[in-house]
Amino acid sequence: MTILITPQNRHRYAAELDGVYRLRHWTFNEWLGWGLAQREGREVDPYDDQAIHFVKLADDGEVLSCWRAMPTTRPYMTLEVYPEVFGDREPPVSPDIWELSKFCTARYRLKDDKAATYRIIAEMTVAVTEFCVAYGVTELLSVQSAVVTRVANMFLGEPIWTGPTVWPGDTDATLYSYEPSLMQAHVLRARHGLAAGPSLDHFDVLGLKTVAA
Repeated sequence: MTILITPQNRHRYAAELDGVYRLRHWTFNEWLGWGLAQREGREVDPYDDQAIHFVKLADDGEVLSCWRAMPTTRPYMTLEVYPEVFGDREPPVSPDIWELSKFCTARYRLKDDKAATYRIIAEMTVAVTEFCVAYGVTELLSVQSAVVTRVANMFLGEPIWTGPTVWPGDTDATLYSYEPSLMQAHVLRARHGLAAGPSLDHFDVLGLKTVAA
C-alpha cells in the first residue's frame, strides 16, 4: 500500500512518519555515511512538516520506501541548502514546479532482491507521477549524486534540464529536472507488472484543485 501524508493529515500518521524518519536515518547515515543531523535515530529536517510524503508500506506496516515532495512556492531544501546546483538558472518559485527529495528504500529488508526493489521504485514513481499530473505539476526538481542518477533516469525518464555538478561536501550533487508523464507511468506499470487503477486515493485531503476540477 502506498499512502500520501500531507500537512493536513499528518496527525493521523504519527507511526508511519516515525518509520519514514528512521528509514532516512538508516539510509543516509548508517548506509551512505553522510552524517546528516539526526535525533534519536531519526533523520528529520525543517522542511518535513510542510512537505508531502509518499510512503510505501509493507503488509506488516513497516515503511519500505519514502519520497518527499513540496512546491517551490514554499522554502525548499534545494534552494536554501544547495543553491549552487542551479548554476545560471533562476531558482524557480512556482506552484507548477515541485522539489523531490529524500528518496529511500529499505535495503536492509529487501536484501539483494533487485526485482522487488525496482518494483517498489516503480510503484513510488507512478504514485508521484499520477499525483503531479492530477495537480498540474509540470516539472520536478531532484538533486542527485552520480551513483543514483542512472537508476533515477530509468524510472523518471530522461531529464529535461541538468545543472552543473558541484561538491557541497564529500559527495557530488547535480540538479536534474524531469517532466511528469503519464506515458512514463504506463511504461513502468507494464514493465514491472503493476496493477491498473489509481496508485493513490484521497488526493482531496490537500485542499488543492485538480486539473480536471
